[in-house]
Amino acid sequence: MTITSTPPAGPVETPSTKSSGSFVRQLTNPDKPYLMTLVLIALMIIFAVASPVFFSTANFLNIGRQTALVTIIAVGMTFVIICGEIDLSVGAQLALAGVVSASAMQATGGQLMAGVIAGLLLGALVGLANGLMTTGLGIPSFLVTLATLGICRGLSLLISGGQPVLALGTPGSYGICQTQAQALVQHVDYGLGMQDAIDAPRARLWDGRRVQVESRIDAATIAALCERGHAAEATAAWTTAVGGMQGIAIDPTTGVMTGGCDARRDGFVASA
Repeated sequence: MTITSTPPAGPVETPSTKSSGSFVRQLTNPDKPYLMTLVLIALMIIFAVASPVFFSTANFLNIGRQTALVTIIAVGMTFVIICGEIDLSVGAQLALAGVVSASAMQATGGQLMAGVIAGLLLGALVGLANGLMTTGLGIPSFLVTLATLGICRGLSLLISGGQPVLALGTPGSYGICQTQAQALVQHVDYGLGMQDAIDAPRARLWDGRRVQVESRIDAATIAALCERGHAAEATAAWTTAVGGMQGIAIDPTTGVMTGGCDARRDGFVASA
């Protein structure tokens, strides 16, 4: 006696379901990231509708300036990842390169090229060490770069003395990039005291072209901004539109601490 069994009927794959499944698989294929490309295009369309200046040259230049540092690091990291490796030490290398570059400039009387060369050589040496230990000794790159992360961080603290010299704080948002940068330039480049650097008139860049400046900035500067294509407009002498901040500076030689608070906001400085 022969017993036959009929397998349970499963879902029938029609041409439409087959094509839709193939389309989804293509979108989610990790080797061909079509989905991320579509997301990027959708985001660009949304931003273009939300802001008419999104596709302007000034805006793309602004984006390029703001992402230049991360982009340079990401380009190098891309080659590392393509090789199936990883580098955990890039952030610490960046910090150490900054300290070494600043030390080289200080030792040569402010020579910019000396700082550039010192930073590049430092990065090349650390990268060479990582590569030799990974390929020559066969140590996983995760462990190698985890070790060099700690070494670079320690060397940064050792060379700089591990002492903070400046702390700036803003409520956040645009103030982090614009308010702090302007106060930092006033304090470091022009030698103003912390309070004077915070009190100095500031400006706010809104969308790549519109610039709102405090009326304490002279008319000639505002006119020069307009000549360069900015829609510069003067506002009140003191306004929170340009951000608010507090700051503390420590003299690396004497250790004297000075602080400053922003009259544009409710801030106080306490001495101890």
